[in-house]
Amino acid sequence: MSDDIKELVKRLRNEKVGTHGCPELDADARKLAALGQDPGATFVTDPAPVCEWKPIETAPKDGTEFIVFRDDAGVFTARYVASNDDGEMFLASMYGEDLTGDMMPTHWMPLPPPPEAKE
Repeated sequence: MSDDIKELVKRLRNEKVGTHGCPELDADARKLAALGQDPGATFVTDPAPVCEWKPIETAPKDGTEFIVFRDDAGVFTARYVASNDDGEMFLASMYGEDLTGDMMPTHWMPLPPPPEAKE
């Protein structure tokens, strides 16, 4: 096993596996974590999978930031937040813009994991 793969497996053991929100990435993370448990195993993967756009109705409503798309605005980030009035959750841009009604995006996808810091 190459040193790069050994280092990746070591990092994956120290992180939560399967929490990226993208099933394809989560499956690859689990495969790489399992590779570290079997020194004789081999693992070949395709280039990084791309998450698919999902209907906005399926977006997480727990305050998690995600990428959204709207025909007139393109791609930007948003999250569900609680209203000050009644505590009901509504979609807002990261700048606090209310995205309900005609402003509602049509699709969403999870944010990719952040880049690793170089030492």
